[in-house]
Amino acid sequence: MNTLKTTLFYCVAVFATTFTMMGADSVVPDEINDINPIDGHTRLTRAIANHTPLDVIKTLFEENPDIDSNATNAADMTPLITAVVNGETEVAKFLLTQPGIDVTIKDWCGRTALHYAINLYATTRSSEKWSPMLKVLLDSNKFDIASKDNHGFSVQDHVKWYNCPSLVKLFKKYELSEERRSWMEACAAITFGAATAGPVVAEDLEYY
Repeated sequence: MNTLKTTLFYCVAVFATTFTMMGADSVVPDEINDINPIDGHTRLTRAIANHTPLDVIKTLFEENPDIDSNATNAADMTPLITAVVNGETEVAKFLLTQPGIDVTIKDWCGRTALHYAINLYATTRSSEKWSPMLKVLLDSNKFDIASKDNHGFSVQDHVKWYNCPSLVKLFKKYELSEERRSWMEACAAITFGAATAGPVVAEDLEYY
């Protein structure tokens, strides 16, 4: 049931970021950050959802100095969240370099870009596709893994929920705080049983 709910949330998110009604492009917002009343996108989120090449995205920034990297679409999805749910890793990496980027912004269901990246990794079991995205997000060291969605589930909860050993292996490289180390220990305890509870060192997880 939980997996079904996650799949439904993802489908709605992708639908919200990719659906474009005929004639949407003919209704151009007055400002670069305005939401198009036809398809619910800003110019930036539409470009990302349509898998526009990165160099074109960069040109959009260069030609529009007032462009807002955090401007949300009708589903409250930021350009970064839009990049994540559409698998645009290089675009996400570029957005994370923009001044003032706010990774704490949540969409209509209370999820950040990191929530979605973890869910997509775990539900698709496609580490080849989603490991690079997760690494880009985690390398930024901007995210709060305690951030909760509208159902009260934090990033930590999502990883525990899926009980995906490869996620623990990936996240163990980003133990930059005591909070993250405590979370790793909790994941290890869930994966291997209560007998493993206690301090976790790198060697404990090498065989994941």
